[in-house]
Amino acid sequence: MFDTTTAASKRVMRVLAALQIGLLLASLFAPIPILAADPSTTPSSSSTPSGNPAPTPSDSPAATPAPTDAPTPAPTDAPTPAPSTAPTPAPVPTTAPAPVPTPAPTPAPVPAALTQYVVSFAAGTSAADQAAAIAASGVSLVDSVPALGMAVVLTGANSAALAALWADARVARVDVDRVRSTGTLPSDPGAASQWSLAKIGWTNVFGTLSPAGSSVVAVLDTGISAAAPDLAGQLVAGTSILDGSAGTTDPNGHGTAMAAIIAAATDNALGIAGVGYTGVKVMPVTVLGPDGTGRDSDIIAGIVWAVDHGANVINMSFSSPDYSSALQAAVTYAIAHDVVVVAATGNSSSTAATYPAGDAGVVGVTATTQGDTVASFANTGADAFIGAPGESILTLNQAGTTTSVSGTSASAAIVAAAAALMRANDPAASNGTIIGRLARTAAAVANTGNGRLDLARAITDTSTTPVIPVGTWAGNVGGPFPGPWAPPVYTAAAISNVSGTITPVFVAAGGSGLSLTVTNTVPSGNIGDLLIWHIAYRSSSAAVSTPTGWTSLATTDNASTVGQAIYYRWADGTETASYSWSYTYSGGTGRAGGAMYRFRGVDPAFTPATTSNSATTTS
Repeated sequence: MFDTTTAASKRVMRVLAALQIGLLLASLFAPIPILAADPSTTPSSSSTPSGNPAPTPSDSPAATPAPTDAPTPAPTDAPTPAPSTAPTPAPVPTTAPAPVPTPAPTPAPVPAALTQYVVSFAAGTSAADQAAAIAASGVSLVDSVPALGMAVVLTGANSAALAALWADARVARVDVDRVRSTGTLPSDPGAASQWSLAKIGWTNVFGTLSPAGSSVVAVLDTGISAAAPDLAGQLVAGTSILDGSAGTTDPNGHGTAMAAIIAAATDNALGIAGVGYTGVKVMPVTVLGPDGTGRDSDIIAGIVWAVDHGANVINMSFSSPDYSSALQAAVTYAIAHDVVVVAATGNSSSTAATYPAGDAGVVGVTATTQGDTVASFANTGADAFIGAPGESILTLNQAGTTTSVSGTSASAAIVAAAAALMRANDPAASNGTIIGRLARTAAAVANTGNGRLDLARAITDTSTTPVIPVGTWAGNVGGPFPGPWAPPVYTAAAISNVSGTITPVFVAAGGSGLSLTVTNTVPSGNIGDLLIWHIAYRSSSAAVSTPTGWTSLATTDNASTVGQAIYYRWADGTETASYSWSYTYSGGTGRAGGAMYRFRGVDPAFTPATTSNSATTTS
């Protein structure tokens, strides 16, 4: 008799066995689940700060349970079949298959290193379109500079988001947000004196000025310590681009040292004398961190803030070999707002240009020594527009005690202070006028562009011809170079060709002992100018004498042909409006004429000299 209960039980066992095998195989080949919120490895930290950091992963990643080698037990809710004498089918092997190695849990992808960029939008792009471009690209917005149509973003160096920005028609450029560093070399403190002041002619200027205006130097740096007593009353309101504070603390000391060089209170029995000793104050604008480095985006924001808050001069005593069109745009903004922008060339003993010193419009400053040579550490590339003392420059630390620094940073601060003093003394002078005066009057020192700063000569220059540095980018090679100053080359033969006319005066033929007088008007000008009086005459014989108040430079008498007399004097305010010269001749017809010339900006140490020449006839 066929046992239907037993047959049914066997069928159930077969189905369950097959199901067990299927489940076992499925467990071996199915992917192991990994919690996205708990990566099995902790991502390595990035040195680049992130604008939008990912959520912090769990400190203890959840362990994924490894599958056991033993097969899954058969379900127990099916009834156990009764023993049967019928042949038992060959049992399904219960030996576990060789375990398939569990793949190591796939680590969560480590984020690509993020880089900060400065995005420059096309002219006329609205704020809404700028925001839309940022959002569409997928980059992280860090900051913005609305005045220049710029945004600071964070993304991967080769990311699709970066490519999307470049491809967006609303974006003009994308520049790496480069890091720039200060340009000061450490030095032993305690320099005995401020040798730089006498070298630039400051000692000749001190006490002689009563500025008609005032001037503010924005010191873009590590901050300025308001605790330095010699800076009390010398600071105007400033800011820190880094933390929004007033910028009146300085964890590094570099910014305070630059500010003291520029505008430390003078003649107050404290500390040192600032180059900008009257009418000049400093504005702290913190753009560099405690380590003395800073990003272009912060520097750009600092330039715009300084310009918008009334700075007349901007000093940037830091450098980098990398050009940034975004930084150039900020400099151009400052130049367009009539600000003098000064920067250090750097301290790598290199002839390669650095930036911002090499940016168009910037007065790049290299360092000189007490012996009027270029300092051994100073960069002297095409970005060097002018030089200034930069070795063992006495200044202040954060507490206000004296210390000494060396570097092009100090040189830039000296030039920035000189520009500010000149601006205070002549408030109507444009930035180009100030730069032109600095360049034209500089003392000749090799490899310093226009030469070494000469404040005494620059502050008396009245020329209004503007000069704006062209920079070193896009094929430019620095300059222009109207300096260095040099005394005019003077020869007697050239005098009559300078300007004016020698008008002859005639006396008819007559007896001996007749006199002829020449009267000439003194050209208008300044005290300190060199006056030259040139007289030509003709007679058979003449006896001439040097006029009172003049020095004879040359007298030649060719008897019956042509004679000439040349005299000079320094304008000192005592000269009269005109001078007369007379001579006595014998026989023939007397002829004579004269003209006066004024040379401006001649070094008082210059001694006029003549070369061999012959006078021209006045007939």
